[in-house]
Amino acid sequence: MKLVIPVWYGNTIYTDCEFETPSGEVIADTKKLYDENKIFTAMLRFIHGCIISLTDNNGDIITDKGKIKDILRSMPQKTAEHLCIEIMLLYDPADAVEGIYNCPRCGVPKVCEYSGDIDTRDHISDLDIVYYESDINEMDIEYDTPYEIKDKNGNNIHDDAIFTLSFRHITINDCIESYSRYGLNDRVRMQYLMYVKALIKVNGKEVDQKWKSTWGMYIFEKNRNLKDTNKIGIEMNKYGMQTLVEKNCIKCGKEWRTHLNTSNFFASALQSENM
Repeated sequence: MKLVIPVWYGNTIYTDCEFETPSGEVIADTKKLYDENKIFTAMLRFIHGCIISLTDNNGDIITDKGKIKDILRSMPQKTAEHLCIEIMLLYDPADAVEGIYNCPRCGVPKVCEYSGDIDTRDHISDLDIVYYESDINEMDIEYDTPYEIKDKNGNNIHDDAIFTLSFRHITINDCIESYSRYGLNDRVRMQYLMYVKALIKVNGKEVDQKWKSTWGMYIFEKNRNLKDTNKIGIEMNKYGMQTLVEKNCIKCGKEWRTHLNTSNFFASALQSENM
């Protein structure tokens, strides 16, 4: 299977993989981690337990499980999410996703479920897949308003205003480390830390770990132009499984688009009696 976003590991780019259905041991380990809310570690365990081989852009095939595990830590988050779902569908083709989505206008929950003769669930097979075709792992985000780093008195404390940030794709390892730092109870900062880990350039110049440790979280926590920060998520979510689906509120009539909760699909598949 072609990976939606390749894996960059050292000087090698892995573009394809072969996988098989999970064993009972893999399911048990994955569910234990998932129940502990270690979602990203659970994904890594699940994928590693099901991957047979990885193929690079030169056609060379890796089958050693130890090396595969090392490579998988550099797998983009969006690729890992898509791969988990494809593995589940290999085992059980049923692709319906249940979920609850609150109306952004009145707050009334929209329940998508199978109940009797009524089925309001979304289906994975209806979603589009967008592949990242470049062999360069870099995405540039240009701010609408240059961001100046200032102290509490309003004085500039960084030489240059920030107008462009460049990122690589967020990896599973970035997610695991960010979760370990902040956890699900501080999701926004957890996402900011993922951005910091994936940051490679500021204004076209490479930044090292010292710069990121000093300024990384600062530039996201202190920036008041959230539209610029939101650009990062929009760019990164352009690739992989496109989970935006249309919903409408039965109470106020509001129509909106929201992200399909694919984690529900993963969780329900883990709890399936067939497994």
